[in-house]
Order: sequence, then C-alpha cells, then structure tokens
Amino acid sequence: MNAYSKIVCFLLVSVSYTTSGQDSLSTEHLIPVTYEFTITDGILKGAASDFFKKETNNAQYTLVGDYPDSKASSEFTNALIPLLKEADYHTMALGVGVPSGRILDSLINEPSNLEANLRALNTQYTFRNNSQIMLPMPDMKSVTDVQFLQKAAEANWSVVGFGYESWQALLLLVDQMYSRLSEEEQQAQKKAYLACQQVLKKLYTAKSLDLLGFVDAVDASQEVQDFLKQIEMLEKTPLYVNAFRRALLRAKMHVQKQFYRKNEQRIKDEKDYLKQELDRIGFQSDKEKLLVKWDRNFLSRGFQPYAFYGIGNTLSELAEYNGSKSLHIAIVPRYQERESSVTDVLQKPNPLDSFLRMGQRDKWVVIDMRDMIENYYYTPVRFLLNETALDFVKRFDLLVIPPVENEIKLLVTNNEQ
Repeated sequence: MNAYSKIVCFLLVSVSYTTSGQDSLSTEHLIPVTYEFTITDGILKGAASDFFKKETNNAQYTLVGDYPDSKASSEFTNALIPLLKEADYHTMALGVGVPSGRILDSLINEPSNLEANLRALNTQYTFRNNSQIMLPMPDMKSVTDVQFLQKAAEANWSVVGFGYESWQALLLLVDQMYSRLSEEEQQAQKKAYLACQQVLKKLYTAKSLDLLGFVDAVDASQEVQDFLKQIEMLEKTPLYVNAFRRALLRAKMHVQKQFYRKNEQRIKDEKDYLKQELDRIGFQSDKEKLLVKWDRNFLSRGFQPYAFYGIGNTLSELAEYNGSKSLHIAIVPRYQERESSVTDVLQKPNPLDSFLRMGQRDKWVVIDMRDMIENYYYTPVRFLLNETALDFVKRFDLLVIPPVENEIKLLVTNNEQ
C-alpha cells in the first residue's frame, strides 16, 4: 500500500470513528446511571436515597459544589446531612472567611435561636449599593442557608470557614476585633474604634459606591489604618486584621482584572486556612470524614478553571493517600423561576445539554458520571463529548440537577429587603 492509500485509509477510519460516537450520548445511555429523588421537609426520598447513602459512606470527603445565589445547593445539603451523620461525618467546611466560619460555628451552639441570630447579624451589617442588597456573608444570605446550618447544629457538628471574607464584611470584622479585646483594652481603643467604624459606615452608605474607589478610600483612611495597627500590636495572631486586608486586596485585584494573581493567591490561602482551622478543632485528616460546600469550580479534582490545582484536588489526593476516596458533586440547574416565569436553560444551546435534558421540573435528578471516561477514551468507544462536557466529566463524579428553583428569600428583616 502506497503512502497516499495509507493516508486515505487513515482518514476514512477517523471519519468513521468520529461519526459513530458523535451523537451517541443519549437518554438511553444516561437512564441506567440516573436516579430521581424528592426533598420534602428536609428529607431526601426516592431511588437516589440509598445511592447517596452508599456513596457518601464510602467517601472520606464529600464535596458539594454549588453556583452563585444557589438556593438548591443549601436545600440539597440540608437533606444530605442526616445521611452523612449516619456515615460518621461530624465536620463541615464552608467557603466563607475564617472569621465568618468561627461566627457560624458559635451561632450553631444555640440551634433554637440560630435563625433569629443570623437574621439579626445580617440585618445589622446589610447595606444597599444602588438597588442591590449587600450582606456581610454573601454565601449565607437565605432562609435555606439557615436550614442546613440548623441540621448541622442538631447533629452536633463543627463548622469551619476556609475562604476569604467579602469586602462587604469590613464593619463586621472591625466589630469582631474590638469585641475580642479585654475590657481595659476596649477602653484604651474605644476612640480609634469608633473613628474607624464611622469611616466605614460613611463609605458603605455613599450614594454611588464605586468598588475601586471604596477600596482606595479605606486604604487611605488614617482612622482605619490606625485602628488596624493598634489591633495588630495587641493580637498575637491578627487573624481578623489579615482577613480585613485580604478582603480589600481581593476586591482590588478583581476590579483591576488581575484574575491570575488573585486566584493563585486564593488557592494557596484556602489550603493554609483549611489546614489551620481543621488543626484548631482537632480534626484528624487521615481518618475523619468531612463535608465541604462551596463554588463547584473550586471543589473539583484535577486542573480547575480559575483555580489551578485547588482545594478540591488537594482533598481528592489526600483521600487517596489515606486509602479512601473523595466524592465530588456538582449542582447545575436546568430550570429557574424569575419574576413568576420559569426559564429552561436548554432554550439556548448549552454545552452540557446532553446531561441537563435529564432534568425535571418537579423532581431532583442525580447522574453518576464516573464510568464515562472509560466509555469516551477506551474501546469500544460509545460516545464523544464536547470539550466542556468532557472537562466536566473529568472533574466531577455526580451531577445533581434540581427541579424548578424559586428565587431566594433573603435572611434580613422586611424593611431591608
């Protein structure tokens, strides 16, 4: 066979290979690995109940990856906690700042007052930026968020934070710094504290709040900097001052589109913070189990968009090192209700449409994607995936698709909504 014939044969084989797999990821392939369930009054019921019970029991680390303003992820986490409790989980890590994590862990010590206390905290530190309501803990803003914290409290769990504080939490951090001082130290620092507090309140309530201008104004404020320096001298481990400054730096890098630097620093800090907080509560990372809830981009295994090798990959590797495994769950919505109108994301082309078409309006669905790498790469090849779908399959084990998701109800008093 001459060279030309060999090339033609190769091209024909390649075309045949591509054609046979292109559109073959169909409902027929997904049905055997898809389980339906419902969540009623915080109870997970249906075919997926035993599935989740088995999989979370076999995993040392269960990671629930959500998306911005996700009500569904908190509802799912709330229903998952009783199953995790049976599997001997006792600790939950959230992608909130370390100080915020400690505040939440303190609040769950009073389960009966949890909603009232978190509502009061949110209301105290909420401000408006044009038409937006800005809360100190952006990931802990809704009634649904209280529910999974309540469930963790009832299970006698510990809660830790391993992320960054938001720039919206600066007043909260300043008050926390001051409250941690002794009575004598408070008297000595009261003037500096009130001056710092006044500057921040004025900046937060400005009619037109430009984020970069806000950050620069805080950095340039003599009153703010004087108070922070005093706290640094009094605190052996200035956790709250560091959180304050990291929040400003992160906001500034975001506005200036320094995304690479911002994420490079973030992933290093997250690993340091998680280790620090787990060590602080005596968590034994070689054998104890951990639930992690945060943005799904940061909780996957492998090289992650915007995250390099992030905390999700670290926990995946650590679980294998411990002779166990991690379970990576991604929550992706198909239906969302906005202003009394339900939108189906599949009304437009979506790179995950092969999976999302399994979603239902009135039931939850979970798809077990763990065998898809074998069916994609190894012969006999059963289907091909687009680049986005392939990356998703590599990074996550399970895909959870919630039913129609209503708008979130903010956990603040009525006059702030």
